[in-house]
Amino acid sequence: MSVTESLMAPEGYAFGEKPSWADFFLYPLLADLRMVPEWKEVASPRMSAWIEIMDKLPAVEATKAGTLSAGARP
Repeated sequence: MSVTESLMAPEGYAFGEKPSWADFFLYPLLADLRMVPEWKEVASPRMSAWIEIMDKLPAVEATKAGTLSAGARP
C-alpha cells in the first residue's frame, strides 16, 4: 500500500485532477480490500480520501452491483 501511495499525486485522483486508467484499475482491488477489517489498519488518510473520491464517480457507481464492496459474498 505504501509503494502504491508513494506513486500517487498528493491529492485528487492517482495522478492529478482527472481520473485516469490507473484509478479505474486500482479501484476494484482496493474497494474489495476495504471490506476486510484490516483495511482500517493499512489505509492511510490519502488512500481513504482517494477511495471516497472514486466512490462518487458515476462510472464506479454503475459497476458496483455484485461486488464485495456492495456486500456480495464469493
